[in-house]
Amino acid sequence: MSGFEINYLTSYEKGNQQANWSGTTYALLQALKRKAKVTNLDVGLNHIEWVADRVASKTIYRGDYRGLRGRIEDKKCKRLRIQDCNNLYLYGPDIKKKEKNSWVYIDLSVGSLIHFKENYPKEFSVSTFEWMDEKCLLEWNKRQLETFSNIRGIFTMSQWLHDYLVNVEKVPCEVVYAGAGSNCKFQLEKVEKTHTKLLFVGKDFERKGGFLVLEAFSILKKKMPEAQLYVLGGYESKEPIEGVHFVGMADRDTVIHYYNMCDVFCLPSFFEAYGIVFVEALLYGLPVIARNAFEMPYLVEDGKTGRLLQKNDPNELAGYMYELLTEESYQQNVKDNFEFYKKNYTWEIVADRIVEAMKEE
Repeated sequence: MSGFEINYLTSYEKGNQQANWSGTTYALLQALKRKAKVTNLDVGLNHIEWVADRVASKTIYRGDYRGLRGRIEDKKCKRLRIQDCNNLYLYGPDIKKKEKNSWVYIDLSVGSLIHFKENYPKEFSVSTFEWMDEKCLLEWNKRQLETFSNIRGIFTMSQWLHDYLVNVEKVPCEVVYAGAGSNCKFQLEKVEKTHTKLLFVGKDFERKGGFLVLEAFSILKKKMPEAQLYVLGGYESKEPIEGVHFVGMADRDTVIHYYNMCDVFCLPSFFEAYGIVFVEALLYGLPVIARNAFEMPYLVEDGKTGRLLQKNDPNELAGYMYELLTEESYQQNVKDNFEFYKKNYTWEIVADRIVEAMKEE
């Protein structure tokens, strides 16, 4: 560990570090601790504050993106008096004074949300931000741009967001692509591959393109009766669907089992800030069907390690399912890239990029 010091500021979900941001916050913290001296500062809400925020959000702060939560978090940050330290924020602070050594690590910007809502309203309607009206988004964007003008820089989880901030939004601070890593341990199982099994993993079934996958799978079954689809997440059909297995919400070990068991990963998400599950699937040797949007084109090489859906056409998606299940070159290409995935999609390399950038004068 070097003598370099970092204040790591985040807002944990009810104090549960490992559950926060699908494990991202905790994984990055552990990796940074191996590179620098890190002080973990939780500015999140305790149980009483959390209950008060839920009540206030429905009454006093209804329609306000910050609500009581944002105000409490910002006050806790101010009490820490950390303006002259090396700070890394993993939440959305409102920084109104210059913090020359401070950075934020983000997977989305408000400007990108506004752009997406204006240009792709149907897809935005299934995102987790659909409740925000134009006034709310514009106010949030104003505050975020003020924060960006008062900090040294932004670390982005994705390459697409880096490019957007630099080329489109033209933010007034440094922007560095940091990336993201897998949040599950790599554990191979000896499972016989049948080249018939598709895997879908996603809690937000509609946002992840789940209904489109089911429609495409029904088309695939006519051509490939032996095909099977395994759905991990929060959705289950009211009626049985031939060849579809609804596993339900699954822990990490169960997810790993299905990565090992299945042949192709299919997740044509409508809205996906990054998508660590794509990286995990590739690490386990699964060709991927994704959408030609967000970070997915940077993770999946169309025609080599998977296919990128261009439009919401179940026939096109069914064709990709059949193609990836039957053409062995896709599996081989993914296996050939294993060392690349293993090297570039870990929290260790993300931590290296962050520490290196923060150390530069």
